[in-house]
Amino acid sequence: MAHTDRGPTDGGTQSTPSSRRRRLAATVALDFALIVVAFLFGIVGTVAVGSTITELVEKAIYKTRHADDGERPDCTNPGWLNAVPRENVDASATRTYTDDGQVENVATRTLDNDTATAWAGRAVTDSGEQLEVSISWTFAGVANDIQLLCIKNGHVGNGNTYLKNHRVRQAEILGCSEDPIELELKDFPVPRGDEFLPKFRQFQTVHLSCDPESPLTLRITTTFPASDGSHQVAISDVRFFSGI
Repeated sequence: MAHTDRGPTDGGTQSTPSSRRRRLAATVALDFALIVVAFLFGIVGTVAVGSTITELVEKAIYKTRHADDGERPDCTNPGWLNAVPRENVDASATRTYTDDGQVENVATRTLDNDTATAWAGRAVTDSGEQLEVSISWTFAGVANDIQLLCIKNGHVGNGNTYLKNHRVRQAEILGCSEDPIELELKDFPVPRGDEFLPKFRQFQTVHLSCDPESPLTLRITTTFPASDGSHQVAISDVRFFSGI
């Protein structure tokens, strides 16, 4: 399963203030030393080497600061990972839904950073049987592996669009390994009152390690049903982060 895993917490011995100060001083010293190394490589190294060294340093700093909590980069805090620019990604889908206003909800709408739009494709038959439907993204000019997929599941424009379209429940990720990676996404209730950023509009984190030379395909296998019996599944936005 492609999930966020958190390491176990240590509920044993408690550190004293002096030991915490010593660990903090050691962490600060290590951070400073790594930054100096990154600065020197940025000056004397080639651009490619300097960039790689900088990422290694940022990765080391991140892991040092989160050594106790086991935290990994996610869509809220991607750490040392770099956002893949929109112009370096393209999208296509096996099914595309055209609404009553003749608007095509094409796959590239997942890349426009606009929650008022979404990709949509028919997911179930009139009798409720699941149809095979998938959406794929391709990359150009991305040097390092794709490490994070951030996804706004469903049409998150508002509570109505969210409930009246299917949302991805289970899927398989193809293109990252020989075998499909199983994925489960969450579904959220729509709040009654005004909420600045309800959970259904937030990115869900999927940890990956995918070669950007290969298309990344999300093959949807089951969905959360629409409230009005609609047949299409939707995804509003995705973002990708790459790194070492």
